[in-house]
Amino acid sequence: MKLSIKIMSFVFFYIILLIIIDGYLSAHREIKLFDDDMEHDALMLGHAIKRLVADTWHVKGQDLTLELIEEFNKDQHQIQIRWVWLDAPPGDPFAPRFSRIKLGPVIRGKEISFKKMVAKGVGYRYTYVPVHIENTRHGALELSESLFALISYTNETVIRSFILAGLMLSVSCLLLYVLSLKFIISPLNQLVEKTRRIGAGEFSGDIMLRGKDELSNLASSVNQMCEQLIAAQEAIRTETEARIFTIEQLRHAERLATLGRLSSGVAHELGTPLNVISGRAMLIMSENLEKKGIAECSRIIIEQTERMTKLIRQFLDFARRRPLDKSQIDLRIIIGQVLELLNPNAEKMNISLEFIKNSDISLVSIDSSQIQQLLMNLIMNGIQAMPNGGNLEVELRLERSYPPSQKKCEEKEYFAIDVR
Repeated sequence: MKLSIKIMSFVFFYIILLIIIDGYLSAHREIKLFDDDMEHDALMLGHAIKRLVADTWHVKGQDLTLELIEEFNKDQHQIQIRWVWLDAPPGDPFAPRFSRIKLGPVIRGKEISFKKMVAKGVGYRYTYVPVHIENTRHGALELSESLFALISYTNETVIRSFILAGLMLSVSCLLLYVLSLKFIISPLNQLVEKTRRIGAGEFSGDIMLRGKDELSNLASSVNQMCEQLIAAQEAIRTETEARIFTIEQLRHAERLATLGRLSSGVAHELGTPLNVISGRAMLIMSENLEKKGIAECSRIIIEQTERMTKLIRQFLDFARRRPLDKSQIDLRIIIGQVLELLNPNAEKMNISLEFIKNSDISLVSIDSSQIQQLLMNLIMNGIQAMPNGGNLEVELRLERSYPPSQKKCEEKEYFAIDVR
């Protein structure tokens, strides 16, 4: 909308400027033509009367000629004629209204016409036509015409020009607004809305703009870009799914490899409770035990069976492939399960495992199977790095730090697991 306002403002400015210039020139031209017509008519009338006055002066004399001029003035209301002597002093009845210097061309036999304003909005045109009389004095006809018609015509022309300019400006503004709304504002709004949807990740819904102008070409380019983005998005999704599947395969293979390393330790761990169960079962079969002894043996067999079941369940849980599943998990429980599962392997290599807990609250949203595999790999590496035995510590603590990939963000509290 702001762009269309700027464009309309520039166009309006130049339209107003052109209308003002055209109106001024048109009005000036018409007023000039009207003024020229008045001057021409006055000169034509002066020419016509000049011969009549000259002939009457020669035949009937000055008095009758002046009476003829008076009679003519009675029939004329716009133009008044009087006889003047160009050398008559001011105050003389036949003295001209202008000085001898200004009337010099008339003395030399030329006709002149000029305007004189006597008050605001009141003026006259004076035309002097020399008349040659067989006399030593220079005489002329003075024609005076009111400029009321010219002034009225000028005012009407100016008013008409303003009205016409206002109408042209109004029509131009309305037409320009409608055209800009249809061909600029509406297409731009559609393009802006489309870019907002693209920014939000929505690429569907093409922009339909008719025509072959720049905005239509831009809309076509945006539609093509969206199609390419959709194709690229689909390709990235397919590639990501393939990568995730590959990673899961690798994780499962790594988990199976770890299980292979754990199997001997688990077998050894199962041997002890099996021997206990076998011995207690043989005591019961001997029938030499009292009722109290039989109950004690049964209790021991149940405990050893639960111990074996728990160990096998942990082994199978670690081996089973699971999809990504985040939930609130206590890290202490996960670390304890991993250490319990790896303890037989550690004991075979004369390594003691120790869990150091520096946090009472350790709930965190994670995928337990991934953390288990991570800890399993770290601890197994630690065990394999100590062929002569030793101590392996796993410490859980709280630490204020920044995310590894975002050094400029706010410092927060994180869980840290150290394997030493």
